[in-house]
Amino acid sequence: MSEFGIPSLCEYFILHGADIKRDGGKAAFYAAKFNWKEILELLISHGLDINYHCALFHAVQFNRKEMAELLLAKGANINERSSTGHTPILRAVERNNNEMIDFLYLHGADINVYDKDGRGVLYYAAKTKNVEKAEIFISHGLDLNKDPSKLIEPLFLAVKNNLPRIVELLISHGVNINAENKKGKIPLHYAIKNDSVSIAELLISHGVDFNAITYNDQTFLQYAVEHHGYEVPKLLISRGSDIHQIDSDGKTLLHLAERSDNEKIAEYLISLGLDVNVKDKSGQTALHEAAYNGSIAVPKLLISHGIDIEAKDNSGKTALYLAKERRLFGTESLIELLESHGSHVDDSEIELIEPPVYLDGVPDMFDF
Repeated sequence: MSEFGIPSLCEYFILHGADIKRDGGKAAFYAAKFNWKEILELLISHGLDINYHCALFHAVQFNRKEMAELLLAKGANINERSSTGHTPILRAVERNNNEMIDFLYLHGADINVYDKDGRGVLYYAAKTKNVEKAEIFISHGLDLNKDPSKLIEPLFLAVKNNLPRIVELLISHGVNINAENKKGKIPLHYAIKNDSVSIAELLISHGVDFNAITYNDQTFLQYAVEHHGYEVPKLLISRGSDIHQIDSDGKTLLHLAERSDNEKIAEYLISLGLDVNVKDKSGQTALHEAAYNGSIAVPKLLISHGIDIEAKDNSGKTALYLAKERRLFGTESLIELLESHGSHVDDSEIELIEPPVYLDGVPDMFDF
């Protein structure tokens, strides 16, 4: 009805029977999308139910401040809800539109609202990394005590997005810092993945048990080393985490550092006295571990600190033997490194391990 943006044509349709009640929502949507203020006024003058059709929500969605002012002057409900339960201010925060957020707030928008998924202004502020607005909401009446469970998602987002100020504000209002998400992770896991020492320090100083066994049967230090952390592992160690700990397979932190090609933390662990020659339950050293990813940075470090390159695992295999078995997985550089330091294996003894063929049986994509 209003897709053409021509007021006279729009009025012609209305006067000749166009159903404002049925088509008003679509008309208001297009009027907002293309900034057709004159058409919106025409629709209102002919009986458009601006609240039923969420006209203000559309104006906010498309950042039409003048239209929003018009609608409020005409009696629009500033807290009207869309089909997803969003109010205009929720959508403005979700869009990270500070001007519209300020406009709606100054006109009395309720900030203690949640959409159908239970997400409020603080969730969307954390999602869009809008620390300034999060602080304003909290200092201007956002009720954080009514339902503490509503703080958990914003906390996870604030940690994931590395927003220590929001984390600090949530902690000060009693958020459960040990809450688990659907994956069984708590916020500290995400601080570790970001190697965010400031957030990790906040969480630990407020009571997170950093020596606990986590959802995947690892300690947080093991998780941090395996996820390429450096600053957070150093923090955990400074707080008392044991550098000599082993996992259920008998792997040391050096095994895990090698697995993630984490050279910096491997060097740090060695500087603290971690023995490079410790074997896991399979009899493999951290150097054997390199055969599974082909990395050479950590192996160079291990060799420079005296690791036994001829050490054999429980199957009688050296690191070079494993690397040659897995030659088809990209271990050539590791093979060259080990051989350059005197390791030797008779190639006739090696049976290559074939990589899995995931596309076996799929027709040629270029076979038209």
